[in-house]
Amino acid sequence: MGTDWLEDQIKNIRTTERKRQQQNEVKLRRAEAIKAKAPVFFADAGKETEKAVDILNLEFKEDQKRQLTVETRPNAIAVMGLGSQVTATFQPGGIVRFVTKTGHAHVHTREHTIELAVDDDDSLYCTRVESRGPDAITQALLGPFLSAFREGA
Repeated sequence: MGTDWLEDQIKNIRTTERKRQQQNEVKLRRAEAIKAKAPVFFADAGKETEKAVDILNLEFKEDQKRQLTVETRPNAIAVMGLGSQVTATFQPGGIVRFVTKTGHAHVHTREHTIELAVDDDDSLYCTRVESRGPDAITQALLGPFLSAFREGA
């Protein structure tokens, strides 16, 4: 009675286990890289946002209602103006959660996320967005305000 087929199955199982272990090691390494690099990445996004708001405020200095303010904290960036607030919060696991609140009497809330990831060189980047650097966070924070400006607000 031949057992070649069983040896093949055992070999396949061992190969699958090695691949799974390698994938888990890569996920762990990437998670550690995100955890280590995200604070600096997020701080850079805060600086980018402050700089962009300064440029907008200077460009529209004659129009007080278009003036924006920024608050930065280690894990959050908020932009306020036009009766709205857009907040980006860095969450564990490499997720940047955006919450947009608009309106005075009736508050409307919209949420979306950007995921942070690392490439093979352990460089941090934003996924599912056009820009991959910290400016992607700035663009997401300012997008609703720029749209309102274009619409005449």
